[in-house]
Amino acid sequence: MPLRPWFDTLRPYGIAWPGEETVASLREIWPEESGPLSGLGMPLRVTESGADQGAVAYELGIANSGQLPTRNNAHDWFNALMWLAYPQTKRALNRLQAEQAEQVSAGLTNSASGKGLTRTRIRDALTVLDENGAVFVTPCAEKVEALSQFRWRELFVRGRTDWVSTTSIFLIGHALLEKLEHPHLGVCAHAAVWLMPEIEWKQFCELGSSQRRARVDAWLACWLLEHLTTPQVLQPLPVLGVPGWWAANEDECFYNNTVVFRAGRSVRPRSK
Repeated sequence: MPLRPWFDTLRPYGIAWPGEETVASLREIWPEESGPLSGLGMPLRVTESGADQGAVAYELGIANSGQLPTRNNAHDWFNALMWLAYPQTKRALNRLQAEQAEQVSAGLTNSASGKGLTRTRIRDALTVLDENGAVFVTPCAEKVEALSQFRWRELFVRGRTDWVSTTSIFLIGHALLEKLEHPHLGVCAHAAVWLMPEIEWKQFCELGSSQRRARVDAWLACWLLEHLTTPQVLQPLPVLGVPGWWAANEDECFYNNTVVFRAGRSVRPRSK
């Protein structure tokens, strides 16, 4: 089994968090030209930050200035790597986050009490994808249905015989990757599902890893602008259940853990 396969798409940028050298290490790999752009089209640059600014100021600041405040911690390290690996997706997220932040700011300013709506379902959805998101790519409608209906044994046990040839997963969320530095059974991604036409899938599989990542980036950037209205459009995906990603899941008893592999929101009592 590959070493920590969930990091595969990041290997061109390095993976290990460099500790107190976070900002310096990012500046070494940051492109001088043609790098990531903020949600409002500003060239993005890493800047050192020692404090949490709050979500509204942080999101608006990135969009308007192109400054990416970065603390010397693993969370911000993986966030910056996501900007390098998935620049179109991160730009689209930042654009929508900034729009939502402006609405929150305007609401607070116009409220006589100084209190107003600080969260919306769209803003929640953006946060979930940004922090904990993934993309589940497959040409198989049966696998999509099994995922959406929380049929874990069908997806991960009976479905593992053709898993490599029919399924590809890309982790997008920087908090998710931070958790996977020290993985535990409860780590769960929230996935956008790309049901890809068979002919397109065959072409996709012939691409190199960086090209596949770029295709996923372009697709997700468009998808989230059109479809990401609530966290419920994202499918829960227990990461360590993915075939080939965790040695213990080779034993099908691994999936007996109903705390991790639970019956989800789509399951309804059967009529008698």
